[in-house]
Amino acid sequence: MASPMAPPDELEFWLSTLFNVSGKEIYIIDAHSLRFVQASASALKRLRLSLPLLCEMSPQDVFSRVDDNTLRTVIQAHADQHQACVLIERIKRPFDRDSTELRLYYAKQGNHQALLALGHDQATVHAMHDSEERFQAIVANIPGLVFQCRVGNDNRIQFDYLSQGCKALLGLSPDELYLVPERFVSLILVDDQMDFITSMRHAASEQLSWNWEGRIWIEAWQDIKVINLRASFRRGNAEEVQFAGIMNNITESKREKLEIEQSHARLAELSAHLVKAREEERIHIAREIHDDLGGNLSAIKIGLMSLKNKLSGEQAPVLQQLERLSMVIDQTFESVHRIASDLRPDILELGIVAAIEWQARSFEQQMETTCDFSCNQEHIKVSPEQAITLFRICQEALSNIAKYAQASQVDILLQLRGDEVVLIINDDGIGISPEDQLKQNSFGLRGMMERAAAVNGSCAIGPGVQKGTRVRVTLPLSANDES
Repeated sequence: MASPMAPPDELEFWLSTLFNVSGKEIYIIDAHSLRFVQASASALKRLRLSLPLLCEMSPQDVFSRVDDNTLRTVIQAHADQHQACVLIERIKRPFDRDSTELRLYYAKQGNHQALLALGHDQATVHAMHDSEERFQAIVANIPGLVFQCRVGNDNRIQFDYLSQGCKALLGLSPDELYLVPERFVSLILVDDQMDFITSMRHAASEQLSWNWEGRIWIEAWQDIKVINLRASFRRGNAEEVQFAGIMNNITESKREKLEIEQSHARLAELSAHLVKAREEERIHIAREIHDDLGGNLSAIKIGLMSLKNKLSGEQAPVLQQLERLSMVIDQTFESVHRIASDLRPDILELGIVAAIEWQARSFEQQMETTCDFSCNQEHIKVSPEQAITLFRICQEALSNIAKYAQASQVDILLQLRGDEVVLIINDDGIGISPEDQLKQNSFGLRGMMERAAAVNGSCAIGPGVQKGTRVRVTLPLSANDES
């Protein structure tokens, strides 16, 4: 390529290579002839011209609002400098309505003078500008602090970007944290700083997402906030890693969560108190029935027997009436004993294993339905509250099976598993639907769950393994309860 600007072979090789691989539009214009001497492959492709054809053209054939006089004025004005200021023009593209922003640089090296033209696609510039505007609009409406940071091997954090939400969240402006990023860590309460550093180290070393919750102290506002930091790992090297994410103020949600937990705890305490009060009332009523009603019935029967002994054989109808009354009293005795037993099951004095097994045998005899009981321990020691809970839940479950299940087989499993006691009741009946469990009048089902919750346990009711219904009760055992 003949030209006053022809460089040495090696330099020309590197320039040619640079032009061929560059994605930008690059032009070199000889300052003496004001003709093109070189252009990048991207420039030639966009102009749809070959290099020889371009070299025959002047800049004003390609660039709008640029003529020889303008270029010579620029060259003359900067003749004593190595580089001139930038001129912004547009490139004419045949068959192309798009334009490219052009920056012209004056360069001088020895006797060589040239103009270097670098093109920037306007569509790309506009797209980047629009993208930046959208990003800023999104960030401005995010209720939190958007950030980008780097973490070094020394665990120091450097912020590369902080949104304007920084001031509202941390009480510090972005510029304050750019200058002294250590101020962020100083905001974290001392008790939470080690957890912050540990989570940051783990995320950086494993190249994982970074998620941390902790408390910060805002000196200016004399206020403690709970913040949540969530960031994605971007990239890293041997010296540092980069994260991008968002910090949010979760103080209010934490407070609401705590209030809900406290409310649940109070409800659980109330439920436990009601269950205990109900059982105590049952015991009181059972004692009253046994002592008062049972005593009165005994007195009545003794009186009847006394009358019977005083009557002669000639008063047979009266004697028969006394016999019938005596039988009614005996039946009433049995009813009193049964009601008192239901209110205060004496069988629990033999232990929970014996009590549940007794329930299984009673159900089998009354319903003529097979009911198998199994336990992995001969005795399981539980607290009185837990014993009555397991007994009542089993009682309610068997009652529901008798009323609704249409089952032919019931299996009751009582086991000690580690520090828990588990009661499972399975039947092969028609099952229970989720809608039935949610009915407002399902007091029995809710009562089973409330009883378990009152002693810090759980009761799950759902479909059986194959069909029917499965009730699973799990109660935690204290060290003193374990057998």
